[in-house]
Amino acid sequence: MSGSIGVFAGLVAYERRKAARDGSPLVELSLFEVKSFAAGIAVQTVFGIGLGIFFLVWTLYMQIGLGWSPLRAGLTGVPFSIACSAAAGMSVQKLVPRLGGRNVLQTGALVMVVGVLLYLWEADRYQLAIASWQMALPLVVMGAGMGLIFAPLTDTILSEVPREHAGSASGLINTVQQMGNALGLGLVSVVFFGSIGDRLTPAQVGPAFVNAFQNSLGWVAAVMGLIFLLMFALPGRTAGAAAKEAAVDGS
Repeated sequence: MSGSIGVFAGLVAYERRKAARDGSPLVELSLFEVKSFAAGIAVQTVFGIGLGIFFLVWTLYMQIGLGWSPLRAGLTGVPFSIACSAAAGMSVQKLVPRLGGRNVLQTGALVMVVGVLLYLWEADRYQLAIASWQMALPLVVMGAGMGLIFAPLTDTILSEVPREHAGSASGLINTVQQMGNALGLGLVSVVFFGSIGDRLTPAQVGPAFVNAFQNSLGWVAAVMGLIFLLMFALPGRTAGAAAKEAAVDGS
């Protein structure tokens, strides 16, 4: 990770020379002069870190800590997926035109924090005795929050990007999302495995993984709180959302 800083600086220097030489850089650095784009990229990166931490430790928690089969662990996540899909559709079609992209995104971040804290409370209360159905409520809340973020975020990031740079901007959005996920997975060793002992007896494995999962959920909640603050730098209402609101009011 420390070496990546030098590589990143080298990339920026190379792209600057490439843009000055022939005007065809892989990464259009002028995009970061657009406030909404720069803020959105920061949100996307940090969001990816939070998701990278959560999804891996969640799987380890269910399959190793609780001893569930991969099938049971996968089926436990179905309420999350359904809630995420439903909230994503509602956010784009109904909420963003009425409330503005930033308000919807910040609501999604707060809803995710509530879901994470609810999950943290249940994991602490039920420990190894927790059942799949008891996870349904926090997963639905978290899924709804993610849906409110995922769907409008790209439109908000691209709202003020010049049309000729739309392709480069879209590529950067996908890149930083993957980069955030990779950083989150790298940090798992710190926030999850860092709290698990090196030599555990079979009886100690379950409780150790439950405690590590709770520790990780606290970090995920903190990441979502940071995302909420970063979202203040996003535009309150995109041009597309304003047009949709005008169309709705006119009808």
